[in-house]
Amino acid sequence: VAGASKHTTQYSEETKKACIKFTNEWGTNCLDLACSHQAPVDIIETMISIAGREILYETDYEGDTVLHTACDSGGSIELVKVLLDAGGKDLVLKQNDIGDNALHCICRETKADLLMTKLLISVGGRALLMQQDNNEGDTPLHCVCERVDLPPDIAKEMLHIGGKELVMRQNSSFGQTALHKACSCGNIETVNLLLDIGGLELTLIGDDYGETALHSLRLREIA
Repeated sequence: VAGASKHTTQYSEETKKACIKFTNEWGTNCLDLACSHQAPVDIIETMISIAGREILYETDYEGDTVLHTACDSGGSIELVKVLLDAGGKDLVLKQNDIGDNALHCICRETKADLLMTKLLISVGGRALLMQQDNNEGDTPLHCVCERVDLPPDIAKEMLHIGGKELVMRQNSSFGQTALHKACSCGNIETVNLLLDIGGLELTLIGDDYGETALHSLRLREIA
């Protein structure tokens, strides 16, 4: 009887794990869905405990991990902390099919905030900012500079970590700096932050078409 009880318990745990890891036609598992619907943190922790750490690295049909999902859907900082505590630096540096890491996702999310940015950078380090262009060649800073609705503190935090090297960084698709992006969107507060670090040297950098950030600003005024 004791042996039967042990077998039943083991089978039950295996069934629970299989249920959590079950994916739908879009490659989305139950943990992804729980995170996208803002399930309580204790439930998320339990699901990870049952399914194992490897579930954090499973991806849907767009290459998104559960961390991408949480960041894309405006997940709470408590939720993201749970995922990072379990997945660590490898998880935060993982890129999806369009090359976005979790910080790229946050920069596109309407609820992006400074605390979430700091949390992701604290785990991913400079590599998260400096070594991970997406498929459009953009760093997270490029993405932030295109968002006039975001507080400048987010760009300021990135610049605090990345410094002049990040400011002068040209994207790999069209050779644009973050200043090109900020000027093209009329993101004046961020323009000032970038110029404080990059100075005149930054304004003289041309993209692959030979256009400086001033060209981008002028084109915006004409439009």
